[in-house]
Amino acid sequence: MSHPNVRKTNTRTTTTVASPVATAKKYKAPIVITEDEFDATYSLRRNHLNPDAAWDGCLFDTHGAEGDFVRSQDPRKIWTMVDGCDGRSIVLSGYHWVNRIAYLISTTAVPDGVSIEVELQ
Repeated sequence: MSHPNVRKTNTRTTTTVASPVATAKKYKAPIVITEDEFDATYSLRRNHLNPDAAWDGCLFDTHGAEGDFVRSQDPRKIWTMVDGCDGRSIVLSGYHWVNRIAYLISTTAVPDGVSIEVELQ
């Protein structure tokens, strides 16, 4: 069976590669907002499992009952705090696994097809 992006012509094999423009359209860059804009736009659900949670009682842990609760939520309402590339923490819309620190859950869903990155102060 041949790969859909590879075809043989006589004795040569050619590969079709997606153009950078097509790739950019497929993978939209996230909308970057400040922490103040995030706070003004997205109300957060309190962590009912840990009343002493950070972020004014709204931060959820990544494992155990808190992690299970987060995974049971609408993914468009989940926000993941991650270690950023430059050593600073950032918050990303959606459920993410890599470099995760903790989760937040908003009462408002992020629109379908939109990715948001929150720069923390």
